[in-house]
Amino acid sequence: MRNKIFMPFRYKVLLKEIKSFNDKKILDVGCGDYSPYYTQTIFPKADYWGIDINGKFSTFFKEKHKFLKVNVENEPLPFKESTFDIVVVSHVLEHLRSVHVVIKECYRILKPGGLIYTEAPSPISIILPSMDGTLNFYDDMSHIRPFTKTSLKKLLSSHNFKVIKCRTRRDWLWIIFGIPSVIFKNITRNMPLYGGYFWDLFGCVVFVIGKK
Repeated sequence: MRNKIFMPFRYKVLLKEIKSFNDKKILDVGCGDYSPYYTQTIFPKADYWGIDINGKFSTFFKEKHKFLKVNVENEPLPFKESTFDIVVVSHVLEHLRSVHVVIKECYRILKPGGLIYTEAPSPISIILPSMDGTLNFYDDMSHIRPFTKTSLKKLLSSHNFKVIKCRTRRDWLWIIFGIPSVIFKNITRNMPLYGGYFWDLFGCVVFVIGKK
């Protein structure tokens, strides 16, 4: 039950499409630090790769060669065509000016029938209060634009993806059980609360899954 509550939302919805990550080759675009740690711990049989503009995140990979430092706006993805079963682009597109370049490259490196998961803040985030960990869109000064469900769907469709799911992110397990848990834990330990805890509650994030 705990794993189901705290599992990142993207994996919950992807597992409904593919049933298992075992032996699946996954690319995490803009992987950061938490995602590599969590993915490799919970899904040890997945063939997990990551790219990020920040090279320091290589330290979070058990197999160092599976992390590559890449600026996705200025460089092609350093993989052959039809390499990956799944590509995750979560909270990356809102930082980019050249979003079409990235999505085109994701299509190229996905295997036929492969899935792309994209997630980004919606315009609702513009009117939310400021909070550590980004609740208001402009809490992160590197943000350029939010996305609606329609704009994110059109972006994928314009690069030949078949959109199979397009929704506002609402993880009810997290809302009902996860949020009270982290509030209690953080308050009792005198730790700050972060904006990301409340994205599902406010419905300020949208996601689209596309199929090649």
